[in-house]
Amino acid sequence: MNAYLTSDFRDFGLTMAVMLALVILVPRWLIPPDSVSHRVVAMRILSTAALALMVGGVIFFLQYARLNAGEGTLLLREPVGRVGFFLGRSALIAMLWGPVLGFVWLRAAQAVERRRDEKMVEMAP
Repeated sequence: MNAYLTSDFRDFGLTMAVMLALVILVPRWLIPPDSVSHRVVAMRILSTAALALMVGGVIFFLQYARLNAGEGTLLLREPVGRVGFFLGRSALIAMLWGPVLGFVWLRAAQAVERRRDEKMVEMAP
């Protein structure tokens, strides 16, 4: 069997572990713990999604470069097409980490509502 057609843990498992860790941990660092704004939460979640797409593109580039030594040359020769190709690959894997990011967003939105309720209780006479 051709070595280029084999798949191992680095190809999918490690990629998914990195992406899932990224979409779970980055919003925790970006969203202020005392935020009462859904806009802030939404912008930080969308920033996380953009970052995850870019990181996924880099991961796919590295995986392709591991199999094809000329991948860097192709990227330099046709940057827009190759970047689009790798971002497209990253968007495909977003079907797996996207729902997890959705749950992280839901948790953050619930925390915002909880903080809003607490502030309303504090302001009540």
